[in-house]
Amino acid sequence: MIKFLVKRPVAVIMTFVAVVILGYVAMRLIPVSLLPDIDIPEITIQVSAPDKSAGEVEQNYIRPIRRQMLQLTHLDDIETIAGNEQGTIKLKFRYNTNINYAFVEVNEKMDGLMYNMPSGFERPRIIKASATDIPVFYLNVSLKNQYAGENKERFMEISEFSEQIIKKRIEQLNGVAMVDISGLEYPEININASLDKLNALGIDYHTIQSALEENNLSMGNIKVRNGMYVFNVKYSTLLKNRRDIENTIIKAGGRIFLLKELTDVTVKPKIGRGIFTSSKNQSVVMAVIKKSDTRIEDLKTETQTLLASLNEDYPRLNFEVARNQTELLDYSISNLESSLLIGSMLAILIMLLFLKDLKSPLLIGISIPVSLIISLLFFFIFDISINILSLSGLILGVGMMIDNSIIVIDNITQHYKKGKKDVIKASVKGTREVVKPLISSVLTTCAVFIPLIFLSGITGALFYDQAMAVTIGLFSSLVVSITLIPVLYARLYNRQAEKKDKKPKRLNLKWLHAFNHIENSYDKGYDRVFRNKGWFLSGTLLLLITGCFAFIQLPKERFPSSEQKEAIINVNWNQNISVGNNHMRLASFVSMVDTITSQISCTIGPQSFMLESGANLSPEEAVIYFKTTSAEQCTNIIKTFERWIEKHYPDALFEYGKPESIFEKLFADNDAPFELQLWTNGAEPVPSPGLLNNIAASVYNKTGYKPSSDIPTQNYYEISPRFDRIKLYDVSLNQLTSILQKSFNKLNLFTIRQGQYEVPVILTGEQKDIHSILKTVRVPISNAGSIPIGHLVDLKNIRGYKYFYGGKDGIYASLNYNIPDNLLEQMQKDISEVMKSYPDIHVKYSGGLFSNRKIFTELMIILSISLLLLYFILAAQFNSIVQPLILFIEIPIDIAGALLVLWLSGNSLNIMSMIGLVVMTGIIINDSILKIDTINRLLRKGHPILEAIQKGGRRRLKPIIMTSATTILAMIPFLWGSDFGSRLQQPLAYTIIGGMAIGTFVSLYFIPLAYYYLMRNKKQAKRA
Repeated sequence: MIKFLVKRPVAVIMTFVAVVILGYVAMRLIPVSLLPDIDIPEITIQVSAPDKSAGEVEQNYIRPIRRQMLQLTHLDDIETIAGNEQGTIKLKFRYNTNINYAFVEVNEKMDGLMYNMPSGFERPRIIKASATDIPVFYLNVSLKNQYAGENKERFMEISEFSEQIIKKRIEQLNGVAMVDISGLEYPEININASLDKLNALGIDYHTIQSALEENNLSMGNIKVRNGMYVFNVKYSTLLKNRRDIENTIIKAGGRIFLLKELTDVTVKPKIGRGIFTSSKNQSVVMAVIKKSDTRIEDLKTETQTLLASLNEDYPRLNFEVARNQTELLDYSISNLESSLLIGSMLAILIMLLFLKDLKSPLLIGISIPVSLIISLLFFFIFDISINILSLSGLILGVGMMIDNSIIVIDNITQHYKKGKKDVIKASVKGTREVVKPLISSVLTTCAVFIPLIFLSGITGALFYDQAMAVTIGLFSSLVVSITLIPVLYARLYNRQAEKKDKKPKRLNLKWLHAFNHIENSYDKGYDRVFRNKGWFLSGTLLLLITGCFAFIQLPKERFPSSEQKEAIINVNWNQNISVGNNHMRLASFVSMVDTITSQISCTIGPQSFMLESGANLSPEEAVIYFKTTSAEQCTNIIKTFERWIEKHYPDALFEYGKPESIFEKLFADNDAPFELQLWTNGAEPVPSPGLLNNIAASVYNKTGYKPSSDIPTQNYYEISPRFDRIKLYDVSLNQLTSILQKSFNKLNLFTIRQGQYEVPVILTGEQKDIHSILKTVRVPISNAGSIPIGHLVDLKNIRGYKYFYGGKDGIYASLNYNIPDNLLEQMQKDISEVMKSYPDIHVKYSGGLFSNRKIFTELMIILSISLLLLYFILAAQFNSIVQPLILFIEIPIDIAGALLVLWLSGNSLNIMSMIGLVVMTGIIINDSILKIDTINRLLRKGHPILEAIQKGGRRRLKPIIMTSATTILAMIPFLWGSDFGSRLQQPLAYTIIGGMAIGTFVSLYFIPLAYYYLMRNKKQAKRA
């Protein structure tokens, strides 16, 4: 086959040109996304319950929904959280579940449940999660600083303008699926009435309410016949705007009043909505979500053009792009480009140094882009998008692409240098010798990567694109190496031989001759190793022990830590404050640090994102995001916040961390490392806050660990009617409830339609504290007098849980701990001892440590499967059941070296470093496969075993050094980057550099020694 192709260079070259053209066309059509378009097996139900406490939300809303959803098919787990006025139910399904069918089933069960829910209950939002629903960036819209102090009503105009104009203009872009919007302010008409003034005129709230309701009627259409014609007559007295409400006529005490004479009618922002601020200014925030088949580059270009137009058309507004997740994709693309450039240049340089030939490096420069474009053609065929994971697979495959080309070119060159004048024969024979070991090398690498897709859950689904990218890249490179490379090699050198009738001209630079001594140095090292076998094996054993020690000491985490130039602070003021008060507090802090941040924003209170699947914020909660130019500034801002909180709001709870990238959002585990779930079987399903504090204190005395966060509790008032006095004074319970609602500044009358909005009309009273209201607000009684409302009710101050957590077994109280992985068993044992003192309380252990162990267990199982596949492939390649053991002995030595370097460099064992281990092992094994294959070939020719080992080592010396050098040098630039992308790649780079450095030494010296011990029996050698 090789000979057939080499003798038809035009046909081969034209075929590859055609394939490259197709690949280029396909490359322009492949969607460019942040992540593959996969469904996340989660559905979130968001419950809104205005004016309800956390206990009421759990009892009346969350509990019946949780019970109903337990009947869902393929449900894996359920997590609920109930807070003041809102609740969240997160449904987790097994990954093989069809999430579209599950979504339909959830909606059907919710529809069936709605008939049994309390009256006035609003149907919850049901959100199906998808990787493509994650926003590519956020757009903040606000007034520019010089206009920010204008009338508060201007922001309501900006809200309407953003929703009706800007949002629609962005959604008109070809690549935008939708724009999710929050931070809007909606209008609300407030009728503020003074109770004292109304009482003096003999008017109460009920009179005003009745007058407004009487003037807000519609009888619909009335059909009137006029001869042979029928007309529709519309009769309506609907109140349409604030002016209509102000001019409502009220009759009392024989007099007629206009409502505006008795009350103040104003338009204000609707109370209870969350606020979003950018820098110091209140803003509207828009989350831009792309279509799954859109190319990010095209979307960015369209968006930048639109923003330039908006800035020109609306000079008073500020448009700020924030949390741009496309930066990570940009880094991946630039990383691929730099990997191609650096890898190609290094391969060319190293081949120049070793082969001293100008034309061989040229073949490398041709093979790499051709392999890459062919890979992208297969991306299109297999419907794989260009995303972070597929790009990372291509980046990992680039080094192996270079290795395949180096091996083929070097082997052809060796045959050509032996004096074979016929370049075609040298190309054919040189390629044939390495075809089988190259195929085995590709298969062994795929055998390690492909099983990763069998990881459970979304992790395995996401690894699919990476495994497929590596596989496609390697097979494309293999095809190019064994078909195009020999054809081009024969064509280039044959034409030169025809012209000059001699071997290709070699470079004659004196400084290159130093590389001639490499073979001599290798021979000396080889002799020294075989003379001191015991010492060499002892050193290898010591390296293995050291690697085991490094593995134990290495921190285990999902993602590598990075230099923190941006951070988020989650604040819970631990007080029942309003969104407005929350905003005022944060504005004070933002003014302190605004000048030293490049970007700062605050998300305050409940937001209105449609696709936000997480638990929403309560009015007393907020999230601060800020970005700085250095890690030192970031740390200083966090310290400033801690001092400010300690001084002004010591009861506040807060925690800070780094904002999750789009990559981390899917892989990160939001559970606490170690969680205690506690419940009882008594009348109260969970232990009281006081008892929970006692348990936490007992655990601390036993283990020395305090909970990682304070127990979220709150004070609230409980008003209960005095039914004996209500009956005594003949007061209606409905009347009492209505007066309480009005007195506490809230009575929803009706809504009117203004443009795109339904504007609520609210009857309010004077703002007073609860004790003043109970003393001053009076209730009419049957004898025409009145008594203070406080005589008819009891008031209690109660401290209870702020949130109620629930799962499949019902609600529970939670204690979270940050403990290292190696203390997990001891912590469980100690807590079991503590809980013997609380026999009525049941405990269940949960947390991220358990899920991390599950993933590592799965990885170990998959690694075992990979090694088994690896053994089968190698046994078939070597036609031996013994020789594959040589490589199995090498693998732990290489891994030990990589772990040692990883530990010495201060990194952790994480997903990226584990991928580095896989890549490093694949490259080193490829070198060793070729070496063992060469030794076997020499043995079959009749060479003695020691001679075959030494000669085979010399023949494979340069390819091993060249592939190792190109890989190591290509990884070095990643060690100095400080951006997120570089930090993400650094553990992988350290792993590959350490493993390759040790692995090269192992391939050169340990493989020959291990081969000698296993194959020194002559019968075994002959069978090989």
